[in-house]
Amino acid sequence: LQHETFVGGFRHISFEMSEEDKLRYATLRRLVAMIPEEASVAATEMEVPHIAARLNAFTLKDGDSDAEFLLVNSTHLGVGHSHESLRFMINREPYRLLAQGDDLYLFQRGPVTRDTKTALARMNIRSPFKATSD
Repeated sequence: LQHETFVGGFRHISFEMSEEDKLRYATLRRLVAMIPEEASVAATEMEVPHIAARLNAFTLKDGDSDAEFLLVNSTHLGVGHSHESLRFMINREPYRLLAQGDDLYLFQRGPVTRDTKTALARMNIRSPFKATSD
């Protein structure tokens, strides 16, 4: 009965995953698996629980960090200071796009590529660093 009546916030909570949910979760797991366990990671708020067991895990909503990896869900950039934090970090030092899928992006500190610039443009962010060849 509780599974049929449970409400969180102002909406009903579903205990089933749609095919789209399953694909998005598989994409998230694939991206997280690409991050070394010892690496520092900053992520958008809803993705933080998937990297939280790390010693250096940060949420973008609270401000910028010195993370080596950025795990970003472009649909969650409106939470807290996430968009401003990501923009600041991208402008402070170069990050390159490692992988993407659905609305999820994984960046690592390193040379900017054309693909990086394209991904950032989708999030209304412009990197000041010149793109290297892909």
